[in-house]
Amino acid sequence: MPAAAPVEAPVYLPALDRERPQRAPLIPRAVWMGGLTVSLLLAAIVGIFFWVRTQGLISTPSVVGSSEGDARVVASRAGLTFVVDERRFSTAPEGQVIEQHPAPGTEVRRGDQLRVVLSAGTEEFTLPDVIGQGLSLALGTLEAKGLFVDTVFVLSDAASDTVLSSMPAPGSIVRTGDRVRLEVSSPRDASVGLRPYRLDGVVVVIDPQPPVPGLTNDPALEVSRRLRALLEASGAVVRLLRTGADSSTVDADRAARARESTYTVGVGLSVTAGSGSGMAVSTATSLAASAPTSSTALASALERTLTDPTPPRRADVAFDNVFGASENLWVRVTLGSASSRDDITSFIDPRWADKVARAVYTALAESFGTPELP
Repeated sequence: MPAAAPVEAPVYLPALDRERPQRAPLIPRAVWMGGLTVSLLLAAIVGIFFWVRTQGLISTPSVVGSSEGDARVVASRAGLTFVVDERRFSTAPEGQVIEQHPAPGTEVRRGDQLRVVLSAGTEEFTLPDVIGQGLSLALGTLEAKGLFVDTVFVLSDAASDTVLSSMPAPGSIVRTGDRVRLEVSSPRDASVGLRPYRLDGVVVVIDPQPPVPGLTNDPALEVSRRLRALLEASGAVVRLLRTGADSSTVDADRAARARESTYTVGVGLSVTAGSGSGMAVSTATSLAASAPTSSTALASALERTLTDPTPPRRADVAFDNVFGASENLWVRVTLGSASSRDDITSFIDPRWADKVARAVYTALAESFGTPELP
């Protein structure tokens, strides 16, 4: 037998060391990094914007009672431009700030104006003769001199709103800050049905809103003056948030004065520039049940007394620009619209102002007063 062929040993190939191919990511790394960078950049821009905006807002400092020099320094340090609106005769020392606009605590931007009224000091002068003049002209003349004027309406056959007498008499020597009492004629038929009340201890704040453009008179202030005279004659303390000599037309300034007052009831008198006509009564819905004399009851009393020519509309609100959301009881009477021909005709009639003032007085007296015995 032939010899068996030798068996060769198997040859093993070395193991292959190959890298596995990696799957491409669904979102490329460059795109992901770019998106993150853009997001961070936007966040930084927004943050810088709000930081810069916040840095630009400051709270208006209080300079009332300061001298002109000190007030200028305070305004300069706050980054505000100091502007003197007017110099008005006052019992305050000459050069002292007696009013400022905007009111203290108002948020403004650096560089905005801080407008002030400075005291021109007291002045001794001869009391002007305003007898025979209309009430508005007489008040403007006397208040411009820095006098405080009390008006008392008396029955007379003279034209309504005519000044009948003054105390002190014309030609007397007076000083800035003195009080002058004027007796003013009231038509005899306007007093019919006006029942006397006592309002001792009642403090009433009256807010006559500045007139809207287009009106030639100031109906809210005219009614306020008559209402004040009636209330003071009944023993109430009355504070007007705006006078004829007040140059401010900003709600915030009158709101600041209201916050500084402690009062029983606030009465706002306004004229709207919008469409529609006739009167409206509004008060805070939040006070409907919490006030000693509820806002609902007072509004109802006004709806009952303000009936000439028609009862007012009711428009309760949650906030008022002057009385705000105060816990004090307040009510606002919209006297009419500057766009209504009928309302404008009423605004220039002194007898209309008398009727409105007496109607509001009656509602307040019934709510807070005690009837006088006959």
